Amino acid sequence: ELFEAIISQADSAIEHSNTTNCLIQKSKELDALYRIDKIRDESTDFKEMIDNILKELIRIIDAKMGFIMLYNEDMKKYSIEVVGKGSINLKNVLYNYGKKAVKNRKITTQNKIHKRINSIMAIPLVLEKKIIGVFGVANTDKEEFDIDDMKLLEAISSQADTAIFEDFEKQKIKNVFTRYVPESVVEEMLDSNADFMKGIKQHMSVLFADIRGFTAMSEKLGDPEKLVITINEYLSAVVDVVMKEGGTIDKFVGDEVMALFGAPIHYPD
Repeated sequence: ELFEAIISQADSAIEHSNTTNCLIQKSKELDALYRIDKIRDESTDFKEMIDNILKELIRIIDAKMGFIMLYNEDMKKYSIEVVGKGSINLKNVLYNYGKKAVKNRKITTQNKIHKRINSIMAIPLVLEKKIIGVFGVANTDKEEFDIDDMKLLEAISSQADTAIFEDFEKQKIKNVFTRYVPESVVEEMLDSNADFMKGIKQHMSVLFADIRGFTAMSEKLGDPEKLVITINEYLSAVVDVVMKEGGTIDKFVGDEVMALFGAPIHYPD
């Protein structure tokens, strides 16, 4: 009877302990998701956002290093960002392990992969069934990551990938268009949520501007260096005016500038 009484009490204690642990774990996950959302909303720079997400990752999982790899389609390779003490010197080790997670196509953990890494864990970032990145953490002292750490990484990555890929798409648009249009127009493009990587038919104005009598002027100048200085001065002046008026620089053809008005942002006039 005494034994049965002890068992019944132990059952309740274990059940209570399990429930408490589950609640603590869920609380950690929700706290991490809230912080990731806050980082995304407050960040104005893509790299700053990535760094802050990684810092949050190593804080919540109690790791020493965090890393993210993103696939660059133009370069056909991954680039890696790392944070944490000593992580810069271990970039190649983290990168190679990240590629292992890509190959496995699932969350992957391993111990003792390097004399300075006791444990490492990485998870692929998937967008539309395509792996376009890896999220990971590593430790110099912790022997291994447990099941709770894996759940945390999965929860954080599922929230972070939305933030990262939203801003990743914005970053791609910025990289493409900042060379041709004013920053104010780029911001307007991003706020519109339109797909500027697709072509559309549109009424617009096109400017072709070149220097009158350029050939004769070139012959008179004689010195090629003087000619280059003159063209650069002229092109800079024209670009400033086009940008000021919200135009898009399409191309330079010798001394000619081709500029568009009404694309990528369309204006009624």
